[in-house]
Amino acid sequence: MEAKTHPPAPGEQKLSHKEIVEGMRDLRKRVKPGKMNVREMVKQGRRD
Repeated sequence: MEAKTHPPAPGEQKLSHKEIVEGMRDLRKRVKPGKMNVREMVKQGRRD
């Protein structure tokens, strides 16, 4: 899964709440321990 910074194109489905939560949990597992805000998580996700 990759971050999308634009609205979905016609015919393209939006992520469900469950998919977003799963993606955030997966991202949290991959980042280093310690406090990290959402902006830092997004930056980390873009680098991966």
